[in-house]
Formats: sequence, C-alpha cells, structure tokens
Amino acid sequence: TTLLYPVGTAGDPLSQASGPQSHSTRFHPSGPFLYTLSVADKKITRFQLDEATGKTTPWELKMDGLGPRHIAFSPKENLAYVVHERPIRVSSLRVDVQTGRLTPIRDWPASPTCGRKTRDPSAKAWMLGV
Repeated sequence: TTLLYPVGTAGDPLSQASGPQSHSTRFHPSGPFLYTLSVADKKITRFQLDEATGKTTPWELKMDGLGPRHIAFSPKENLAYVVHERPIRVSSLRVDVQTGRLTPIRDWPASPTCGRKTRDPSAKAWMLGV
C-alpha cells in the first residue's frame, strides 16, 4: 500500500505527528500501521490506516526521557526495536499485531557508532548506530 499526501495537508501523517521534528517514518511489515518517531517530542506516533477511506487514526506512545530516532521490526513482526538519539539507548517493544500499539519491554545503553551498522562478535545480530 502506498499513500501520497501533499505535505502540510489534512491527513498528512508527518504533519499530524510532530511537524518538523519527526525524524523517521516506517510502515509495519503487515501494512496498515505507520510509525513516526520524534527525537525532540520524545514520542512514537502510530497511525492506523483505514484502507477504505484512506484516513488515519493516530495513537501516541510517550518515550519519557528518550529520543526515538529509528524503528525496526522482528521477522515475526511482533517485536520492535527503537534506537534513541538522546540519550543513546535501544528499546525493545511488543507490537500488538491487531492494533499496532506498542508496549515497552526494556531499554539498555548503546554505544555510538556514527551511523554505521556492524555485526556483533557472535555474528548472530546486527548492531545499529545512531
């Protein structure tokens, strides 16, 4: 599914989410959920797409003390991982695959790698840098 909205118009998910402070936006692999992350506003906004009307319904998760920057989903699509910029941390979240809502599991410190991705020493995972 591809949605095109002129920037700044009614229904434009980026403008609705955080205005100019949104850093990244990604669809959930299943399709109807769009996530917008805002470092400055310290929140993740999930928009649920009504495919019949094209309208979106927002829901917000405040990330108190964390600045969400990027999101990635697990292969089973039921977990999400968020890299934060300020402070540099990584969070794991459960994804309700029916509603797209996120529930924090935990977060932990990460080391800055200047935007690079590298394999961890065990070669079982990728480490992503901010």
